[in-house]
Parts: sequence; structure tokens; C-alpha cells
Amino acid sequence: MIKIWEWLNSKILLTITLIILLTTLLLSLIIPQAPNSTADNASFSRWLAEIYPRFGQQTNLLATTGLLTLRTSLWLRVVLGILGLLSVAHTSTLLEKWEEYTQSKRGLEILISAGSILILIGWSIQTLWGWTEPNLTVWPDEPVIISKHNINLPPPGKDIQLLSNHYGLYLFPDKGTGASLEIQAYKNSVPLELLTSTHSTPQNQLRITLTTQEPDAYFVSPTEGLGFRVNLKAATAEPQLQIYRIASGELITETAIQDNIQISEANIEMRLVKLPYMKVKIVYNPGAPVLTLGLLLLSIGTIGVYIVSDVLSNTFNEEENSETQEE
Repeated sequence: MIKIWEWLNSKILLTITLIILLTTLLLSLIIPQAPNSTADNASFSRWLAEIYPRFGQQTNLLATTGLLTLRTSLWLRVVLGILGLLSVAHTSTLLEKWEEYTQSKRGLEILISAGSILILIGWSIQTLWGWTEPNLTVWPDEPVIISKHNINLPPPGKDIQLLSNHYGLYLFPDKGTGASLEIQAYKNSVPLELLTSTHSTPQNQLRITLTTQEPDAYFVSPTEGLGFRVNLKAATAEPQLQIYRIASGELITETAIQDNIQISEANIEMRLVKLPYMKVKIVYNPGAPVLTLGLLLLSIGTIGVYIVSDVLSNTFNEEENSETQEE
């Protein structure tokens, strides 16, 4: 039991735990993390299909090794459990040896204990109340609305800011490729109503986003009996517009959308404007500031322990040398 207690108070265990936590944090920022629990197989499989173009054959390997679910992985829970024991050991030892410790040693032990506790609290908060909305399309001049979480963010403009005006809410630009278009149709200068589905509300202006995962978009003009298809054949290719008659399926025209263009076919004038491709991942992590502060305190405490140990060791050696010379 004594050996276990000494091990929990050792610098080596403290250092290894800190390195694992910092590495996990770094990897979770570099590697996309699943927005849904792996217990929801359907949602997790759909998300894997979305990131497959980016990672290819490595996707299954990342999923198998748990690198796509770092924050909720079993091995991280084990490390956090060890961190909890480490915090208890350091706090108990600090209280027991308060009179023996120097002021600097006390301060470092307090930093280690407080940092460990804050990390556990921050991780618990993000696990219980955090959520992620991946692959969300936003427009520069429109507010970002997340209805199910009752969140309304101001228009992002052309440059997406990481921090929002909501505590714990972060916006990460999607690194994928795609195209965003604004589409209008006119007949004799009168706007035509366009439908994207039988249950959708007619609109005079449509905004669509095409990606390699969702390369097609369809809409119709019911009054003119015309159907439209916009297709992104490849990530580097220009979007293609097809116009056809709904009744017969006859293809009227097909053209590439290279820039902002106007197309006149079948007495219809089409106006297509390219917009900035803006897809974001919105992460709500209310425990992030607490977790970050905990990591900072634990890092300072761990580094300080080594510095103080070296200073005490040098002081002890100097005292021994002085006593030897006096003898």
C-alpha cells in the first residue's frame, strides 16, 4: 500500500499522465471527432461516410483505434481515473506534510491538485452537456440558426470566427471542397417560384451547396413545367446545370457554371451567382475553459516540481561538500 501511495505521488506518473492528456487534446484538434455516440450505429456510419473522402482507407483504422472518439474513449477514462487518484494522493500528502514543505513546494502541490480537479470537472461538463453540429451550411449575410438548441448567431460574414458571442460555443470551418450557388429564375422579368421538394415552400431565390458527398441538387418550376439539376461532378470541376421538361424528361440544355452567369432557355432567364463555400462544424463545449485552465495549472505544477527538486538537490550537495571540507 505504501508503494502504491509513493507511486501516485511520483514525478514519473505525474509527467506521463500530463503528456497523455496533452497528446489527447492535440489529437482531438487535428483529427475530426465523432459528433454522435458510437452506440448510435446509423449516425456514426453516416458520419464515417462523410469523412471517408478525406482519410480514405485510413478511416476504418482511425475508427477501430478509437482516434475518432478520443474524448469518450475507454482508455482516456482510465487515465482520468488515475488522475483522480493522483489528485487525492497529492492533496492528502500536502495536508500531511504541510509543515515540512517549503512555501514553493506547497504552492506547486496546490497547483497540481487544483489542476487535476479542474480537468476532471471540465471533462465531466463537456461530456454531460457538450454537443456538436457537423457539416452545417452557413451564408455570409444570414444568421446562423440552430433550432433544436435555441441558438441564433449573427451573420458570419466572409471570414468565420472561431469564438462566438455564446459561452463555450466554437465555430470550425469545414476543410472540405464544394460550391455554393444563389439561383433565381425569371420569365418576362417576373420572378418564378421554385420548389426543392413537393413539401417545400415556394421561393423566388434558392441557395444551395454542393459537396463531393452530396453532389446533386434538384428543383422545379411547377408553373413552367421545368425541372433543374445542378451537379458537382468532381471536387475540382465546375458545377453543371441541366434544364429539362418534367412531363417528357427532354433535356433542354446543359452548361457549366464557370462564373456568375445568365442563361436564357425555353423563355426562361436563369441567374446563378457563386457564393463563398462555407460549411462549419459548431461545437458547444462549456467545459473547455475549465479543462484548459486545469491543464495549464497541472503543467506549471509538474514543471515546477522538477525545478524545485533540482534546486533542493543542488543545495543538498553544496551543503554536503561544505561539511566535507570543514572536516
